[in-house]
Amino acid sequence: MKSFLSFIAAFLVASVFSTAMANERVAMLIPASWVGYLSPYPNEEAAGWLFLSQHDTGEYNVHSELAKPYSTNGEYHFNVITPDNFRERLSAEYFDVIWINIHRFFNEEPAQAVRDIFSPEIYQALKQFLADGGNVMLTKQATQLISEISDVPAPNVYSSGEGRWDKSVFYLNAGICIDRQADYDHVQSADGPEFRDYNDSFIFSNLDKELITEGAYSYMAIPVQGSKEGETFKSDHNSLWNLNELGLGEDDYGRNLNEKFQSRYNCTVIGTWGQVVAGDIAGMVLFRTQPQAREASDDGLVPFEQQGAILCYGLGGGVFAPKFDTNAAENNYNYNFRRLMANSLNFMAKKVDGKDPIITGTVMPEADQDEATEYYDLSGRKIPAGRVGSGLYICRRGGNVSKVVF
Repeated sequence: MKSFLSFIAAFLVASVFSTAMANERVAMLIPASWVGYLSPYPNEEAAGWLFLSQHDTGEYNVHSELAKPYSTNGEYHFNVITPDNFRERLSAEYFDVIWINIHRFFNEEPAQAVRDIFSPEIYQALKQFLADGGNVMLTKQATQLISEISDVPAPNVYSSGEGRWDKSVFYLNAGICIDRQADYDHVQSADGPEFRDYNDSFIFSNLDKELITEGAYSYMAIPVQGSKEGETFKSDHNSLWNLNELGLGEDDYGRNLNEKFQSRYNCTVIGTWGQVVAGDIAGMVLFRTQPQAREASDDGLVPFEQQGAILCYGLGGGVFAPKFDTNAAENNYNYNFRRLMANSLNFMAKKVDGKDPIITGTVMPEADQDEATEYYDLSGRKIPAGRVGSGLYICRRGGNVSKVVF
């Protein structure tokens, strides 16, 4: 009954994923022979049903010779990869991106318990998938798997406990190194701004954002779980990187820990905990396992040519499972988290008009500062990016000027 409720709940909110996820070259790798067998882990099962609500390929005639029904009712989904069928299906010939979501209670076992879920043979197949140009998306505790398929160390912040009930909201902050932006009197070098704002990128598009304040800083953040009206359950299962504990030093290129981390591991940090204004916590990161061509096109945009990329979302905020406890407050931001996951999967499937929204219009060298996004109030006063609150503003990006409402 619970599995059926999970399916119905996923179906009812599937519109959040929209047509952006309707892509036959997207697959999900699960640690079971069928989505329904993930029922002991509600968040993993709910993610699986939500995935199939938009990606049910049925018999997928192109590969009918590989069809081997494996579910209890004989249903067949070519794009659900399992330990039983990965040898035939885990291939860049069939898929552009493979999504792995692990989110469960591990009874305080060490992080190695996550990495032991899949076999060395599956990890080798994923390495080959990346080498052949496929992309991988790892969410929640699955970010621990990155050390098995690349040279990146596993996240050093990890939790798998029972969680807690509280009246709070978990946020994602897409502003990196907020405390190092020139608007807060930090001296900038000729290499360009250390502060980077990814709120306008594709991955964070069409998401509700709220103005929050942390110490002296006010900025827009993305709510992904919780309620302001009552208590909700927070598993708080983080699996991310604390850059203070990675041994980054003078031999690593960069002006701060965040830049050093990006330079050592060929990655871009695009998200952190909502309350973090420094750049020392990497919670949402795009890693590149292959050298990338980064030449700008005539319109100044950088082509999206990610191949062999790994996108990690290891923040504790965000759940897929529906609410079964009738005494709990409604999770007001579940739709926001689901849309974030849909955007991320679509981005990794290379369905973003051929352009890289992570790089475009976010990080600009000082010489190209006129192309960055700037906000002004209706009196013409420039508003620091981190202090844009609710209201009507004039937005300037390059030669384009428009009015926006937050």
